[in-house]
Formats: sequence, structure tokens, C-alpha cells
Amino acid sequence: KREAFYAVVEATPEAPIAAQADTSCKRIARRDTTTWAGPGDFYEAVNDLTAGTRLLPTLQTTDPDGNIWWQLNNTNWMAVDDALQTGECEAIPVMQHVPPPRTNTLSLETCKATNGPLRAGQQVTIEFIPQAFENSADAYNALKIDPGRIKIDEKWYRTQATDPIVIGSVGGERYIRRFYLIWEAKPGTYRIDGDRLHYSPSCTVTVPVG
Repeated sequence: KREAFYAVVEATPEAPIAAQADTSCKRIARRDTTTWAGPGDFYEAVNDLTAGTRLLPTLQTTDPDGNIWWQLNNTNWMAVDDALQTGECEAIPVMQHVPPPRTNTLSLETCKATNGPLRAGQQVTIEFIPQAFENSADAYNALKIDPGRIKIDEKWYRTQATDPIVIGSVGGERYIRRFYLIWEAKPGTYRIDGDRLHYSPSCTVTVPVG
């Protein structure tokens, strides 16, 4: 009588395939953040980005405080501290001198420009907003009573005005009109005065050379 013998053969485990790390370049917004018209938060705020938004920077620059800024492919700027970069990314071209925005707005109430410092060659909207009108009729007739004017140094200019803008809640609404003129900034220091009836805001501003 023959006895059956069975050999037990253990299978050799296959070596696991090592997962390859993803080295593709990814740039996203680290947190909800704001983009600006220039490389600094003193420029005009343009829009907001939500955390995780994909970023496509085209230029990089450094502000006078040493903070790094990216210009995105839609021309807006954001602080690099608000971005997250992973993977192997190509270097972003560095721009040493960033041309100033072509337009700006100067408020005679605050004496501040809304799109960064005033620069020579900018088309600057100089504006002031007198006291609100109590009803729409007064707002619409305002220019017939006094169209307003702005003086730059010793020269007076007649202003334009926006259509009446409603402020306040229903039942308590009032109306404002923004009086303004557009001025091409040139290097120098200027005294600028607004004038309409008894409202006379004024500012002294300096436009640097270059």
C-alpha cells in the first residue's frame, strides 16, 4: 500500500509596487483671501478668492516691506503668504518695477487714494460727497442750484455729478450725489478744494516724480 505524499509549496509574495509621489506643481489659495489692483493692500480691493482656488501666477515682485506678491493671470495681485505651493514648480518671472495702475480715485473727505499712491500720468477721479438730500426731487435738482466745483491750486474746475444714489432703508431712504472731475496727475504738491454751497472739503497731496 502506497502512501500519498503532498508537498506544500508556499507562494513567494510579490514585492509591493511603490506608489510614486505626485510631484506635479499645484498652487492654490491657502485661505479665503482678497486680491488687489497692485502689489499691496493699499491698492484697490478687486475681488475675493475662496480657500482652495487654483492659482495661475504670471509675475512676482517684492514690496518695500519685503513681502512677496504674485500677479495672477487675471492681472490681480495677491500676497504669497496666502498661497500654498506643492510639487515641482517652475520659477515665476520676477518683476523689479511694477507699473502703477493707470487710474485712481482721490476722496476729498479722507484725502486718500483708493488705488494705491498717486502717480504721475494717472487719470485721477477727484471726488467729494456733500450732505445727503432728504428726497429725490432735491437730489435731482441739485445741479440747478449749485453744480459744484473743484479747485486745484488756484484754478477752479466745474465738476460732474453721478445720478442720485439711494442710501438708507425703505421708508427712511435719502439720496447722495458724488461730485467729481478727472485730472491727469503730474509731479508736484497740490492744494485741492471742493466746493458746493457750504460744503468745502480740502486736501494737500503730493505726486512724486517717476
